[in-house]
Amino acid sequence: MDVRERIKLIVVTSFFIGLIVLLFIGLTIIIVYSHYNLSNVLPNPYFYLYLELLFLAITWFFSFYFNLRPVSTLKGRNNLAIGVMSFGGVLLVFPLIGIGLMLFGLPYIILEGFLIFWLIGLIPLLVGLIPGVPLFMHGWYLRKNLRSETIS
Repeated sequence: MDVRERIKLIVVTSFFIGLIVLLFIGLTIIIVYSHYNLSNVLPNPYFYLYLELLFLAITWFFSFYFNLRPVSTLKGRNNLAIGVMSFGGVLLVFPLIGIGLMLFGLPYIILEGFLIFWLIGLIPLLVGLIPGVPLFMHGWYLRKNLRSETIS
């Protein structure tokens, strides 16, 4: 098997795995939160973690698509860099909203003495910040490289 064929096979397989993960997480969010009132769902910090997982699955799905069909024009690569930066920004915003909602209840948690449980509950949201930072930086450097290509 040729190297290019092997890479295409890996990308197509990962593309379909991303599609399955995307559908699974999306359906889970719809099923779990469909019977809740919207006022009960939005203050839940873990709802934003589920939204981030859904957005991360979409990002994974598109990353393998663009590995299979790379963008060759300068304008297309510029648009791709802006898209990557915006995806990274959104992946940063969702956990920050959840962390903000958890910080809103911090004085009550401290008074009741359950600070360790609050800190353990904060860990998944802090881990949720990890994919957004490298994705935003990757988009930033893609734009920076495009600017240097247009100058020279």
